[in-house]
Amino acid sequence: MLPTARNSLTSNHRRSGSSRLSVISNPRNSLAPGRSTPYSRGTPTLSEMMAASVKRTSMRSSGIGFSQAQQQQGSGGRNRLSMAPGFTTPSGSNNSTSRDTRPLRDKNYQAKISQETFDYLVKNKFEIETRHPLTQKTLKAPTQKDFALIFQWLYKRLDPGYKFTRSIEHEVYSILKIINYPFLDSINKSQISAVGGQNWPYYLGMLHWLVELNRSLDAFDNKAYGTENYTEDDVLDQIFIRYISKSYKAFLSNEDDYSEYKEEMIQEFDDHSLKIKEKMADMKEDSDKLEKKLQQMEKSAEQIHSLESKGEALEGDLLKFKAYIESMERRKMKWEGVLSKIKEELDAADVELKEVQETKANLDLKIKEQGLEPADIDRINAEREKLGKSLERVNASLEEMTRISKDKELAAQNELENLEILIHSYNDVVYRLPARPKDSTGNEIDLSVSLNAPLAEENLGQPPEKIVKGKYMIREIRPLLQKFRFDISDNVRKLQDEMIQEQDQLDKMSEDIIEKQDEITRLEAKLKLTRISHDTLVETMQAETAASNAEIEKMTHELQRMELAFKQSQLQLEQRRQSTAIKHEKVQQFVQHERERMHEKVRQVIFKVTDFKVGIQELLEKYEKFVLDEWDNTVANE
Repeated sequence: MLPTARNSLTSNHRRSGSSRLSVISNPRNSLAPGRSTPYSRGTPTLSEMMAASVKRTSMRSSGIGFSQAQQQQGSGGRNRLSMAPGFTTPSGSNNSTSRDTRPLRDKNYQAKISQETFDYLVKNKFEIETRHPLTQKTLKAPTQKDFALIFQWLYKRLDPGYKFTRSIEHEVYSILKIINYPFLDSINKSQISAVGGQNWPYYLGMLHWLVELNRSLDAFDNKAYGTENYTEDDVLDQIFIRYISKSYKAFLSNEDDYSEYKEEMIQEFDDHSLKIKEKMADMKEDSDKLEKKLQQMEKSAEQIHSLESKGEALEGDLLKFKAYIESMERRKMKWEGVLSKIKEELDAADVELKEVQETKANLDLKIKEQGLEPADIDRINAEREKLGKSLERVNASLEEMTRISKDKELAAQNELENLEILIHSYNDVVYRLPARPKDSTGNEIDLSVSLNAPLAEENLGQPPEKIVKGKYMIREIRPLLQKFRFDISDNVRKLQDEMIQEQDQLDKMSEDIIEKQDEITRLEAKLKLTRISHDTLVETMQAETAASNAEIEKMTHELQRMELAFKQSQLQLEQRRQSTAIKHEKVQQFVQHERERMHEKVRQVIFKVTDFKVGIQELLEKYEKFVLDEWDNTVANE
């Protein structure tokens, strides 16, 4: 938030390069209260002058030679004096403060304004002008000297002629009161002498406010304010403001003739009016052209609309005729095909019936020749099921044995790795022994153990004493495991061979039985269907021929009714789907709202805990500082 123009826009001209000239005369070089010149009596205040200038002008000029104006004032131009009295007491209407709504306790916001302040100081050569080092940490944990230099440098960019003579707490508070700092209630005068700690965010916010104020004035000096969104009233106000500014500069230079500036203002008004008239004429011409074009398009649209209506009617008639012709053709072709198909099926049925009878007689003869009875077939099926279950058990046992064998191999590998690690650790301990046991001859006994390539080809099957030096293993374990493994493999191979032979026999028998059963079933079903179809066709041929037309119409109506019912049910399902989707979306929105609310509660709790922690930490730091000071005093007294 920026201050009002009454007291904040105090500087007459930004420094061109490195300095900013002041609008104040030589006896009055600052905006501070209580230091007015003897010539200031009766001079109008700055707020009154700003009100007379429609409250839009600035005290800052862009090219007036103030040294000349000061000389004229010193040589007798006492009738136009310094504006210093305007700053002796700020206006009561603009001196009110408001509650600071900025989230200064927010770490992210602090980092943001701290970075912006740091960038502005670096960009405008703070370190070079003040010869004081500046880092990112300076704006996070500043010393009192850092704060004082930054504040003085920022304010001197507003009022270069001001001189700081009093203590920093008096200077800061009085200056903020003069320039109408909007959040003055958050600044405690007694705490300005020690700005660090938990109150630093308020002072950082105040410095950032001064940075924003300087940026605004820099933009005004450089005429960087945007005019692309100006209305006509804004343009007229700018013309009038330029006239007021030039007249006021002439007033400060002891000039009484403002007619030149007035003529410039009138000329600007005339030029602006001419531009408006030209723009209106162009717009009127464009409007006439567009209106003529619109009339032509409306006439064409009416003709096109009538032609489209006729075309749509003709297309509808054409589609109806085509549909009628196609329906007649389909009906004709349908009955011709039905009649021919019935005749063909009757002939084919007679032939198939004869073939089926012959095939059945042959099959009965073959079954009698083989001597098979239904009981034999049932027995064969039972044996097949029994063999299948035995095969499944054998497969399960085989898989279990294979899994156990793989687990044993993996366990052996892991044990070997663990043995190597254990031997390595054991050897390390042996090597670190300060003294080793000796034998009867006085030689040291080698207690180390080493593996002699246990996985090498030449060591496979060797006894443990040849692989592990000084370590004896059970001699019977490996041969037994190998023998057991070979036995399992032999049994598995034998079972697999037997299973394959039995499976082949079983499959062959099953295929023969299934083929015969399927053939018998198919022939019987075909014979039955053929008889039924033949009887039905013979009985109903004449009746169906007589009632075919009525039945077709009835089926057509039934089909339409079913299509209508299907469309209605489809519409109902779509409506239910949409309502369900709307309910789902509402539930999602409710869940999202509750989640955001809970996140906000968690964030508030975190902020409270953080503030509490920071407060406790600052109290501990103060107490530690107090204890150290007391200790230093005690040591000094001793």
